[in-house]
Amino acid sequence: MSIESRWIEGQPLSMLNGILPVTTLNSWMARKGSDRVAIDHFEIYPSDTEDLTQPISLSVRPIRYKDQLSHLIVAEILQLDPVATPVELACEMSGDGASLEIELPQMRYSERLLEGMMQATGQFAVAFNEEAETIFWSPAARLITGIDQSDISDMKKFTRKIFATHKEQNVFRAWIDGSPDERSQELIIKTASGKRRARWYASEIDLDGEGSVGVLWATLDSSVKPKSPGRREPVSG
Repeated sequence: MSIESRWIEGQPLSMLNGILPVTTLNSWMARKGSDRVAIDHFEIYPSDTEDLTQPISLSVRPIRYKDQLSHLIVAEILQLDPVATPVELACEMSGDGASLEIELPQMRYSERLLEGMMQATGQFAVAFNEEAETIFWSPAARLITGIDQSDISDMKKFTRKIFATHKEQNVFRAWIDGSPDERSQELIIKTASGKRRARWYASEIDLDGEGSVGVLWATLDSSVKPKSPGRREPVSG
């Protein structure tokens, strides 16, 4: 959206008026018990609220961030396709019929965050726990590679199956063992349609003080398949 985070960090949600239904979101998040309730793929149209300029599908997950109740908001622009894929949800309407709420099992906030991110993202994404076991493998990553999560059950198998050469695998290991959250890394990966350049990013998510997980995601180069690795950012330092 060409909005830099520094423009909106510390600002009220109303800064995103026209992009998100801020009045509806503020109402939902102000409710008692909003730390236990998630909203999943709720469609909102400009005719429903003055806060929107285009229809969106909205998902909200409560999370705990810096010891404060927060909410992860995932908004996807709706493509008005007359043949929509039905989504089966266990749901209930609020008393005024204004919102769709879904009671989730008792899960940690950050578990909901991860589950929501992996299910909602259209990006190539994967998450590992502290034992280097694969705990999430996004639908987009599975589609791009043709590989199921069971085939990359840990970091070692992931590295061997995803990266195209031993050289790429070694660069990836060096990057992971360094400070991957401080920089990105360009590597060539295997996909169902051949080798592709991918720019990798990493971050660590704390599970409410009960361990952490590492999340990796990639943006793929859509140009012609490369014959040799591209220029990389340095792994050291």
